[in-house]
Amino acid sequence: MLRSMTGFGRAAGVLGRQTLEVEVKSVNHRHCEVKLGFPRNFAAFELPATAAVREKIERGRIDVYARLSRNPETAPALRVDRGIAAAIVAEARKLSESLELPEDLSLLSVMQFPGVLVFEDEALDPEEVWRDLRAVLDRALDQLIVSKLAEGAALAAELGRRVARLRELAGVIESHREAVIVEYRDKLAERIRQLSDNAALDENRIATEAAFFADRCDITEEVVRFRTHLARFEELLAGGGKKGRYESVGRALDFVVQELLREANTMASKSSSMQIIAPALEMKGEIEKIREQVQNVE
Repeated sequence: MLRSMTGFGRAAGVLGRQTLEVEVKSVNHRHCEVKLGFPRNFAAFELPATAAVREKIERGRIDVYARLSRNPETAPALRVDRGIAAAIVAEARKLSESLELPEDLSLLSVMQFPGVLVFEDEALDPEEVWRDLRAVLDRALDQLIVSKLAEGAALAAELGRRVARLRELAGVIESHREAVIVEYRDKLAERIRQLSDNAALDENRIATEAAFFADRCDITEEVVRFRTHLARFEELLAGGGKKGRYESVGRALDFVVQELLREANTMASKSSSMQIIAPALEMKGEIEKIREQVQNVE
């Protein structure tokens, strides 16, 4: 199935006594660019996290954010700094004596001084941290891919409709190809007849001119190549996941679109009949719309 380059995924898990949340979002980009927004103590995991993203996503700008928050269901690890508490009490007593004021410190007031109560960070093994981080990251990436596939399915359906219209237009052009040559031959004969005051026509000369016109305006090869490119486009639309792992087809689709546009331009430029120019111009309009949509394909 086709993948869009835009999507979003989120997952959460437990890391020790904290909750780890990972968000991943992706937007259009010519290459695979990974940007990480990790807590400072996760700096050692940035390289393997980037590699993990690239294993699953081949194209686009991918922003990954990881946040740690204290788990409300888990009691925080607290430590009382008795040295600071004792120093506060001692200095309070000295101040009380020197100013001849009553000493009214309570246990609660001492504990409220900065530095007396310390929240201790949990000591975790780096391998365990990476294992849990990787698990949450993988789930977030899986959600991202689900989002990209949903948008890709809608994109593929729209592209399929436009390709079907291009095939119809190619048929219209092909059906008029011979009629245009016959029309030119008849107009040429009528013009010569008028210029020669209805004298006898040189059928051989007319046939020669008509053959020259047919050769100059022949678009058979262009139509054949156009149909071949359409078949390749449809093959790429359907072939993103044939081998089990998604293969990026965005660049290949973009190349085929350029070839389709080249053939449509040639068909329009080689003909002088609106029976061919009109559908060729409509072709170009459809191809331009396809090119815009292909920019969002991974």
